[in-house]
Amino acid sequence: MKKIIYLIALIVLLAPPLRAQEKAPAGGQYQLGSPFEGDVNLGYRFNSTTGNPMAGEYEYQHSSAAGSALLEYDPLPHRVLFETYIQNKKDYFGEFDYSYKDVVMLNMLSRSLYHNLDHYSIGQTDTAPGGRTVTDLNPGDLYGMSDAMNRIQVRVKTPDFPFHIFLEAKTQEKHGTIQQRFMNSFTSGDKLARSRDIDYETQEAKATVNSHLGPVEVEYSHGTKKFSDTHGKVMTDTSPAPTAVTYTHNLVPDLESSVDTVKVHTSHTGRISATATYSSGERKNTDSNVKTSFVNAAGDFGWIPTKDLTFAVKYRHYSVDQDNPDIITALTVASTSTPTTLSVRNAINYQRDIMSGMVRYRATDKLTLRAEYAFESLTRDVWAGDPAGGWQLDDKVTKNTVRFGATYRLTNKLMLRGDVSRQTAAVPADSVDNTYPETSDTARGTLTWTPKAWFSWLLSGGTVREERGNLGGDFTGTRTTERNRALTSVTFILGKKTSITPSYAFFQNKQNGPIVYDSAGGKIAETGVPYADTAHVASLSASYALADAMLLTAEAGRSWSRGNWQNSGAVAGSSGIADLTSIKTVETTAGADLDVRYTKNLGTEFRYQIRKLDDILDSSQDGTNQIVLATLTYRW
Repeated sequence: MKKIIYLIALIVLLAPPLRAQEKAPAGGQYQLGSPFEGDVNLGYRFNSTTGNPMAGEYEYQHSSAAGSALLEYDPLPHRVLFETYIQNKKDYFGEFDYSYKDVVMLNMLSRSLYHNLDHYSIGQTDTAPGGRTVTDLNPGDLYGMSDAMNRIQVRVKTPDFPFHIFLEAKTQEKHGTIQQRFMNSFTSGDKLARSRDIDYETQEAKATVNSHLGPVEVEYSHGTKKFSDTHGKVMTDTSPAPTAVTYTHNLVPDLESSVDTVKVHTSHTGRISATATYSSGERKNTDSNVKTSFVNAAGDFGWIPTKDLTFAVKYRHYSVDQDNPDIITALTVASTSTPTTLSVRNAINYQRDIMSGMVRYRATDKLTLRAEYAFESLTRDVWAGDPAGGWQLDDKVTKNTVRFGATYRLTNKLMLRGDVSRQTAAVPADSVDNTYPETSDTARGTLTWTPKAWFSWLLSGGTVREERGNLGGDFTGTRTTERNRALTSVTFILGKKTSITPSYAFFQNKQNGPIVYDSAGGKIAETGVPYADTAHVASLSASYALADAMLLTAEAGRSWSRGNWQNSGAVAGSSGIADLTSIKTVETTAGADLDVRYTKNLGTEFRYQIRKLDDILDSSQDGTNQIVLATLTYRW
């Protein structure tokens, strides 16, 4: 990684002298100048949270100084652009761009945000003799982590020939505290949770060369990636007496990967166009010594015989070949002092191929029709050493998809778009692989209407229906899934100073199907178990120019969400589960922003926002987050 960064810095430092030897462009010399523009904001950001910190899920909940800047300096042939905003030490963005003519371009980017995390309830202890114990070792801790990314990119171009070199180095760091949930493997049923500090670091480097070779453009790239937890790879705990075994668990492994990619494409502007991509690489878990090799290939061909007719064919291929150790050693309930040799189930190797074709026909100036067909084949290994089919996944799955769509412009101000599709899968006999549906039907539509310059309306919606029958094993009955969504938004522009936009959205998921309980008496199936969740979201935004140098914007929204999973409780020991799966919440948001310009150069901005969570069922998730921002702005 350091070598890549040093190389990038060297190229940037040496580029201007090298470029100075080039010929001046035809038509005269470059017009040099030193324009300098800027916009700087400085202020303070007040943050207040009561109750559940998830009310400000992506807010670092501390007050701090804040500001932003946008600076541009263009003494040609150099160009410099700097942009940044800082809300606090965990939430910021900064970007720097530099270019020397068209030969060297440098981009440096840094950004970070803070994510508050849930502290989950892991249940209650069963007080019956021999019952399961549940212990949260840190019941009062708050969880969250910062996520920061730093990246540097350089592009170098030869002066008189289309040859490019791209270099990129990137790091991503996640630091904070999370809740780790785990089972004590050395007792009859201890469910535990405790806090865990993390320091995840990912390093990436990529080098690319690109050039035009006759009628085609060719690109080759090589990339590497490494991940590690620099704080602590494992957790250590001791089981209670009488076993009193000290054991490690929840290992965060070090990962490494590399990939080589070749891309070739013709011109995208002709009647005939084609592209091809081939990637191959390796991934390795350096702790378990699991190795994975993969191939990703794609091909596209397009033909436009007339202005009204278009054909397109696409092919996608992805294969994964994994190699894992046959055995490992670990402490077990039967052997608490001496590690025992255990066999490891073979990893899943698979290959996926997708072939699709599309025809688009412009029937009239107002009507365009589309038809598509896709065939997908997924093949998995018949794993040697696993004759019982322990993974319980189908060895071969084939899918066929047909889609028809149309775009119709009734007038210059009213347009309709829509499509319907159906996907079918060939399900093997006695399959218990429920990772895919047997049939899937989809319908989508969008309407846009702008009858007047001051009025526009958007209406869109979609629905998906999935069904899976022929489930074998202990499953009985059919599993059905339904997903619905709708969105409408209207914008009014009232005069020259006011605009108002009310919106409404609806989301719904439903599922009904069999489940299987694993009990001491064997596996027991229950059919027709329903699950459903629904959300309604309404919002209103408005802007009003109080004066030529004063703009007020405001917005408010509310969402109503509910969901539940309801089993019958007829199977012994399954009653009460539904009580843990019901949710019902109301979320309210509101905000206002006032931008005032006192002079051409000087101004102020005031901003307020509030987010409130209301847990209707038991108030355990109630919380409110409020933010006030005041800044002074200077522009030139």
